[in-house]
Amino acid sequence: MDSHHADVDMSAADDYTVKELDEMKKRLKEMEEEAAALREMQAKVEKEMGAVQWAVLVLNSLFAFPNPI
Repeated sequence: MDSHHADVDMSAADDYTVKELDEMKKRLKEMEEEAAALREMQAKVEKEMGAVQWAVLVLNSLFAFPNPI
């Protein structure tokens, strides 16, 4: 293989590598966005569950003692 063909082959390999890296970066960004959305949903659920647990505690305390009336 002469030096010209070697340069062409290396250029094609470099182009392929750059394309692959760009695709990997794009997928990584998508995964980071998905992870952020999941963290946000988890925080929302935890907040809602905390409110529900608090309401259950309040209701339990209200009905735990007989009404004096």
